Amino acid sequence: MPRISLFRLSPLPSLSLTLLLCVVFAATARAAVLDVTASANLDEAHRAAMLFDGDPGTMWVVGSANGTEGDGVGDWVEIRFSTAVLLAGLDVTAGAPGAPFYHSNRVRGLRLTFDGGKGLETELKDTPEVQRVDCGGVRTMTVRLTVESVYEAFLPQQRGETGMAEVAPVFEYPPEQRVFLEEARGVVREYYRKLTLLDDSFPDLFAHSQQDQEAFAYEYHKALLRQRGLIETFRGAEIDLDGLDIVPAGGDGDTVRMRVGGNYDVTVGGERDRFTENAEFYLLREGGKLRIFEVRNKDDD
Repeated sequence: MPRISLFRLSPLPSLSLTLLLCVVFAATARAAVLDVTASANLDEAHRAAMLFDGDPGTMWVVGSANGTEGDGVGDWVEIRFSTAVLLAGLDVTAGAPGAPFYHSNRVRGLRLTFDGGKGLETELKDTPEVQRVDCGGVRTMTVRLTVESVYEAFLPQQRGETGMAEVAPVFEYPPEQRVFLEEARGVVREYYRKLTLLDDSFPDLFAHSQQDQEAFAYEYHKALLRQRGLIETFRGAEIDLDGLDIVPAGGDGDTVRMRVGGNYDVTVGGERDRFTENAEFYLLREGGKLRIFEVRNKDDD
């Protein structure tokens, strides 16, 4: 049985259609953070933006090496969103995994300050695992995280620097918006299912302005598989989408941007393959239905 061979559609007219030797669609999610500022950064490689790069191996670090007095207590990082949000919480990764976790001070006491001076204080556990800080659904456009106390580094000479690895906002949505987002997730899941199974209605998932282009590319791809006698083989495939992480990344009114990360499994002729995703979907409401206007493979950015 030949290895699974599908293609990635590119709804943007400015992008060429590309045949790939594997299934690659895509995406992972960070929330709609507009701007990040900090009281100090150890250096360019340890700036505050590292908190939002999705990599726990990178860190925001402050300390004596950049002229900051003490061990980072009193230093802060501030997040500004593109619009006011209902902030359910923050998923915080206190430090890098493995032995490097103990190579610098870790944040212990953390004060969160929201719009209007509202705030809360919390104490993080001394662990590299992700931990949720509950923000109670507060409505805010900014949140400042101030270091109140630290867990000291293992070696005395390393106690002049304090780091934090990742911060991921978690949003709360009103009931009507949750319904809208569930509809968007359903459309994205149908994209993967119909493309993998060569469903003839696949082009109908797209906005009218994109359907002719998508239909042409789709029929061309099916013709290639038909020449190889693989149409029915793929249509009998099994697809498991439970490993996909489909989350909102922005939008307004009748438009929404969804990011897709994680992975999914496809079994064809007894052969199972797992595909990792990193994509962004742009959807708009058209004729009473959400339709896909653009799909971007973030690995190509």
